[in-house]
Amino acid sequence: MLNTLQLPFRFDPARLQQDLASIQPSDWVRHFNTREYEGDWSAVPLRSVDGKTGHIYPDPTAGTDRIADTPLLQDCSYFQEVVATFECPKQSVRLLRLGAGSIREHRDYCLGFDDSELRIHIPVVTSPQVEFYVAGQRVVLSEGEAWYIDFNLPHRLYNGGSADRIHLVIDCVVNDWMRSLFFAQNCEQFRKKVLDEPSLQTQFRDAPDGPTLIPLLIQAGQQHGYSFGPSEVEAAISAARREWLASLLP
Repeated sequence: MLNTLQLPFRFDPARLQQDLASIQPSDWVRHFNTREYEGDWSAVPLRSVDGKTGHIYPDPTAGTDRIADTPLLQDCSYFQEVVATFECPKQSVRLLRLGAGSIREHRDYCLGFDDSELRIHIPVVTSPQVEFYVAGQRVVLSEGEAWYIDFNLPHRLYNGGSADRIHLVIDCVVNDWMRSLFFAQNCEQFRKKVLDEPSLQTQFRDAPDGPTLIPLLIQAGQQHGYSFGPSEVEAAISAARREWLASLLP
């Protein structure tokens, strides 16, 4: 699975920020990992163990039956809508804020697709002065986008601006819906890569269609870090054919 993956959702930054405005200064809780950052790194729990508003630790030992919405989430209708978009069990949901300052490079273990629990970041407020690196590569996240990031990898953050950087962060349990979403998005990203790279186009140009082509595409995708299966390839081929037929219509 890819280290980072932009998901096919686009949320309204204005509505995200409208819900953010309902959060009071006293609702923010300073992050407990004080050795890992400089500046103001704090959180607001929207789903937490027993629905506690002051509990920002996403306790992996707490059963899913103990995770509940906090009163703060109940007062934020658009945050609720965004969270409900992800059709899978949700663990911790928080707002994470970093003022001017930095979070030192670290890892968050067991937070990747293959761990059966993953973390989604949705920027609510950000700026070009924010620099976020995953495994040494800068990843630019824009307001309203939704991103999967493999936080098992070394990552760090620097906010060189004066404005806070605030993300809505959702910890999700991987289920069949999430797997289908990821495989389809991996397939789409690989399709774009093929269209951008003539060498890959040459590799597939003379390949026979049908049963032989599909395993070839899956294998090539895996060699480039993309994970998907036959159903995603078949759906992509069907969509391409529909696009081509539509282009022939007057």
